[in-house]
Amino acid sequence: MQGFLGDKLSQILYREDQWNRGLITGNIAQLAVYAAMSGRPVKILTTNYDTHIENAFHDLIKRLRAETSDGIPTPNWPGLRWRTVCAPNVTEEVVEEAPPTGEAIEIVYLHGRVSKDGRADGLVVLTESDYACSLEPVLAELTASFCLPETRVLIIGSSLTDPPLVKALALTKHPSRLRVALQTLPDDLETLSARDAAPAVDLLDKRSQHLGIRMLHPLNYGQIAQFPEETSICLVHRALGAKVGSYRAKKTGVRYGQRLNYWWPQWQKRLPPDHTQSDFDTLRDVLAAAPKFLRNGKSDESFRLELWVRRDVDLERRSVTLWANSVGPIVERGFLRTELIVHNSANSSVRALMAGKPTRNHIAGLNLSSESSRWKSFLSVPIYVQVHPNLMLGGGVPVGVITLAGSGDKETGMLYQASDGHLQELIYFLIAGGRRILSIRE
Repeated sequence: MQGFLGDKLSQILYREDQWNRGLITGNIAQLAVYAAMSGRPVKILTTNYDTHIENAFHDLIKRLRAETSDGIPTPNWPGLRWRTVCAPNVTEEVVEEAPPTGEAIEIVYLHGRVSKDGRADGLVVLTESDYACSLEPVLAELTASFCLPETRVLIIGSSLTDPPLVKALALTKHPSRLRVALQTLPDDLETLSARDAAPAVDLLDKRSQHLGIRMLHPLNYGQIAQFPEETSICLVHRALGAKVGSYRAKKTGVRYGQRLNYWWPQWQKRLPPDHTQSDFDTLRDVLAAAPKFLRNGKSDESFRLELWVRRDVDLERRSVTLWANSVGPIVERGFLRTELIVHNSANSSVRALMAGKPTRNHIAGLNLSSESSRWKSFLSVPIYVQVHPNLMLGGGVPVGVITLAGSGDKETGMLYQASDGHLQELIYFLIAGGRRILSIRE
């Protein structure tokens, strides 16, 4: 039975919707690697079945090896091992040996592990009976992990309602232990003003305090992915000390807000005098090639490409501006269209920016009537650019969104009929086009 389920789960975990996975897995892997490189033992406890975190580890190490430069000594890259906790098939495996003087990252699959080839390790928890069997070993693992001296805990992707997690947190609560949870506010609170939402937020925070947790409320899912990246950058700066400067110091310019504020004036300096024409030319060329990635659907469908930019970054009034499109050069720059970055925006580009990953939206899902626009389907992709020249000393920042709008609907439109593989190829192509305009690095 587990073998059959493993095959079916692998089809879901590895072959469907891979085009919109976002950055969070890679950023968690980055934090784990940087923490291990600084001499900290690292354990990742997950209820996910997939091995995406292992793949992210290998991709990151490969990239870091290529990026290590600027006189920074080559570090001891950490090893990697994983294990499951629930009988009858408790398994463990060393994926990559740790160096003699280094740490190994340990991944613990609390609800079982399913590899891309369909192999199932541990008890794959799917039914109520499976869950009941997993309660005791999962509680034991969580409790043992949380009670270690000097333990630092970061909780991502949990509603803090799972009984073993809640009990383990309660049993191991101690003033000396730093434990942080990232949790966006419920949808019904997101639509309220800060003043009206304050009582409910206060209750959520008080509950987390009872469990010995400091609760942080990111504004959107994109910021959840951003948190581990910023933490890992902070670790690198602390480890290298005076050689690169403090993460907090203004002169280093590596904090997220500093990087975002730095990008706009630097990008403005690089804009050619005729940028309205060159931006249009770039989007027109990208649009001309885009349909080759969309091989199903209506052949007579029309498309439009838009580039939205975080212009004059204002943290008090966060917005994006329609900077260029594929219809024609926007000559009048004094009246550019602007959209606020708010929850449940009717703008597909805003939704992608808040999600922190590519999103596909239908006009009805944006709470707009079908008659309100010629464009019925949208593929929006956030554009991240690297501001700092070294990957380890400063991460990317989302400076804009490129959106492909189609006239087709869900039943016949190319954006909805395209395969996952073709969508992934299209997204890479759109990102390259967006970076051609928005990058400040050669």
